[in-house]
Amino acid sequence: MSDLPDFLQNVMPPKSLPSEHSYGSELHAGDQTLDDVDRKVILEAMERFDWNQTHAARHLGVTRKILRRRLERYGIRKPELDDRPPK
Repeated sequence: MSDLPDFLQNVMPPKSLPSEHSYGSELHAGDQTLDDVDRKVILEAMERFDWNQTHAARHLGVTRKILRRRLERYGIRKPELDDRPPK
Protein backbone atom coordinates (compact mmCIF):
# COMPACT_ATOMS: atom_id res chain seq x y z
CA MET A 1 0.00 0.00 0.00
CA SER A 2 2.97 2.29 0.36
CA ASP A 3 3.11 2.60 -3.42
CA LEU A 4 -0.34 4.29 -3.44
CA PRO A 5 -0.65 8.08 -3.37
CA ASP A 6 -1.01 9.55 0.13
CA PHE A 7 -4.69 10.40 -0.31
CA LEU A 8 -5.48 6.72 -1.05
CA GLN A 9 -3.37 5.08 1.64
CA ASN A 10 -5.88 5.73 4.44
CA VAL A 11 -9.03 4.90 2.51
CA MET A 12 -10.88 1.93 3.96
CA PRO A 13 -12.40 -0.57 1.53
CA PRO A 14 -16.15 -1.21 1.78
CA LYS A 15 -17.11 -3.76 4.44
CA SER A 16 -18.65 -6.06 1.84
CA LEU A 17 -19.22 -5.95 -1.85
CA PRO A 18 -22.52 -7.13 -3.29
CA SER A 19 -22.29 -10.58 -4.77
CA GLU A 20 -22.80 -11.16 -8.47
CA HIS A 21 -26.21 -12.65 -7.66
CA SER A 22 -27.43 -9.49 -5.93
CA TYR A 23 -26.49 -7.36 -8.95
CA GLY A 24 -28.58 -9.63 -11.13
CA SER A 25 -31.61 -9.35 -8.88
CA GLU A 26 -31.36 -5.55 -8.79
CA LEU A 27 -31.10 -5.24 -12.55
CA HIS A 28 -33.48 -8.04 -13.46
CA ALA A 29 -37.06 -6.87 -13.94
CA GLY A 30 -39.00 -10.12 -13.86
CA ASP A 31 -38.53 -12.03 -17.08
CA GLN A 32 -38.17 -8.90 -19.23
CA THR A 33 -35.17 -8.35 -21.42
CA LEU A 34 -33.62 -4.95 -22.06
CA ASP A 35 -35.32 -4.95 -25.47
CA ASP A 36 -38.70 -5.62 -23.79
CA VAL A 37 -38.21 -2.64 -21.47
CA ASP A 38 -36.94 -0.44 -24.32
CA ARG A 39 -39.95 -1.35 -26.46
CA LYS A 40 -42.38 -0.60 -23.62
CA VAL A 41 -40.82 2.80 -22.86
CA ILE A 42 -40.84 3.77 -26.54
CA LEU A 43 -44.46 2.69 -26.96
CA GLU A 44 -45.50 4.69 -23.88
CA ALA A 45 -43.68 7.79 -25.19
CA MET A 46 -45.29 7.45 -28.62
CA GLU A 47 -48.75 7.17 -27.07
CA ARG A 48 -48.07 10.06 -24.67
CA PHE A 49 -47.07 12.35 -27.53
CA ASP A 50 -49.85 11.15 -29.85
CA TRP A 51 -47.36 9.40 -32.16
CA ASN A 52 -45.31 12.56 -32.76
CA GLN A 53 -41.82 11.14 -33.29
CA THR A 54 -40.01 14.44 -32.75
CA HIS A 55 -41.60 15.04 -29.35
CA ALA A 56 -41.26 11.41 -28.27
CA ALA A 57 -37.58 11.32 -29.29
CA ARG A 58 -36.87 14.53 -27.41
CA HIS A 59 -38.61 13.12 -24.31
CA LEU A 60 -36.57 9.91 -24.57
CA GLY A 61 -33.31 11.80 -25.06
CA VAL A 62 -32.53 10.26 -28.45
CA THR A 63 -32.50 11.57 -31.98
CA ARG A 64 -35.51 11.12 -34.23
CA LYS A 65 -33.40 8.89 -36.45
CA ILE A 66 -32.60 6.55 -33.54
CA LEU A 67 -36.25 6.48 -32.52
CA ARG A 68 -37.31 5.60 -36.06
CA ARG A 69 -34.78 2.73 -36.17
CA ARG A 70 -36.07 1.36 -32.87
CA LEU A 71 -39.68 1.68 -33.98
CA GLU A 72 -38.78 -0.38 -37.02
CA ARG A 73 -36.74 -2.91 -35.03
CA TYR A 74 -39.56 -3.52 -32.55
CA GLY A 75 -42.32 -3.40 -35.16
CA ILE A 76 -44.05 -0.52 -33.41
CA ARG A 77 -46.58 1.21 -35.64
CA LYS A 78 -49.30 3.73 -35.05
CA PRO A 79 -52.54 1.81 -34.59
CA GLU A 80 -55.37 2.39 -37.02
CA LEU A 81 -58.31 4.36 -35.65
CA ASP A 82 -60.32 1.16 -35.22
CA ASP A 83 -57.50 -0.50 -33.23
CA ARG A 84 -57.05 2.24 -30.63
CA PRO A 85 -58.44 1.67 -27.14
CA PRO A 86 -60.97 4.31 -26.04
CA LYS A 87 -59.54 7.10 -23.88
